[in-house]
Amino acid sequence: LVMRGEKLTDLDAVRAFLTEYHERSDDWASNSFDNNGTPGLHTESEAFWVPAPRLAVEVRDPFGLLGTEEVLATARGITVSPL
Repeated sequence: LVMRGEKLTDLDAVRAFLTEYHERSDDWASNSFDNNGTPGLHTESEAFWVPAPRLAVEVRDPFGLLGTEEVLATARGITVSPL
């Protein structure tokens, strides 16, 4: 999922947005990962990061079929080209 929005300014803002959107608890997505030099956060089935202000990317495995390593590998395989 690629998201754009004025409130998606940094990783903390995106985490807050997704916590509310997915109706998660406040301690949701507290595991960090490095996405090719860009910090991100993940759970067992989701990963997200902010490649640029007002732009966020989320990879989800909603049914938990792939596992954490595959979610992170998929996330790391996504690149964002400069505008």
